[in-house]
Amino acid sequence: MCYVDGLAIEREQILLKIYLTRSDIRKFMRCGYPEANAIFDKARDLCEKQGKKNLPRKAYYKNFLEIVGIEEKDVHRMAKIEIERNGYKKDALSLTDQRI
Repeated sequence: MCYVDGLAIEREQILLKIYLTRSDIRKFMRCGYPEANAIFDKARDLCEKQGKKNLPRKAYYKNFLEIVGIEEKDVHRMAKIEIERNGYKKDALSLTDQRI
C-alpha cells in the first residue's frame, strides 16, 4: 500500500465540515461512487433510526464514522502526526487542539 502525503490532514478537514456529501465520502475513503453512495445511504438511514432528520443531500459525520468503524479521535491523531512529521502549518484548529 502506498502512503499518500496529506491524506490524514484532508480526512480531518472533511470531518470538520460536520455534514458530508457523497463526494466527501469518496475523498475520505478513496473509493468509487457505488461504495461511497452505499456508505452515504447507510449513514442517512442510521440518522433516521436515531429519530433525527437529515439535511438534504448530506450525511452527519458521526453516523458516517460509525458505519465505517473509524474513531474520530484517531483521525485527529493521525492528522496531528502528519503535521508534525512534515512540518505543515495548519489553517484551522482541529478538535484535538482546542482545550475543553
